[in-house]
Amino acid sequence: MIKKTIKYTDYAGKEQVGEFYFNMSKGELVLLEMSAVDENTEGMNDKLNRLISSRNGKEIADTFKEIVDLAYGERTVDQTRFQKEDENGKSLAIRFRSTGAYSELIYELATDAEKGAEFINGLMPQNLRDEVNKEVSSLSAREKSEAAMTGFKQKEAPSVVTVPELPASEPILEKPAPVEEDFSKLTKEELLAKLQG
Repeated sequence: MIKKTIKYTDYAGKEQVGEFYFNMSKGELVLLEMSAVDENTEGMNDKLNRLISSRNGKEIADTFKEIVDLAYGERTVDQTRFQKEDENGKSLAIRFRSTGAYSELIYELATDAEKGAEFINGLMPQNLRDEVNKEVSSLSAREKSEAAMTGFKQKEAPSVVTVPELPASEPILEKPAPVEEDFSKLTKEELLAKLQG
């Protein structure tokens, strides 16, 4: 779990400081990785690895928006649960996106490669990546076995997403290659306009 303390200006023009929480469970990460079901879709690990060498600034920003939306939640008062939806089943990220804190966070992640990598690595620590890889590999092996038992012929084995083996101290993301447009030179308002455009 990541706790981010974010300073922002609210819509009454007052400066605020808030603590916001982000977490991805092992189950959520497995589901993201298993979404790579054919050559036209990719799991989150595929996307992150591709973005390391990407020069598409909009895609980098969109990916951070997606990750923040998936990871944002609120701890219960007794701290036994981490809720990502309200009592009506609506994502709490919708409420978070309406704050100035969201704008500050997205701006930071999209324009500061080190902060972006630190955020991703905080959500996906090495031991969790190892567990997810093991689970994805296990599911893939079971699918192959079930297909063979039912006589189903596969043209190609399903692609298995693997997380690169990294030493625990080495981050999953390194500083990305320069993007087509340098977001760090944009004002917050210009960046938000690009993200919403």
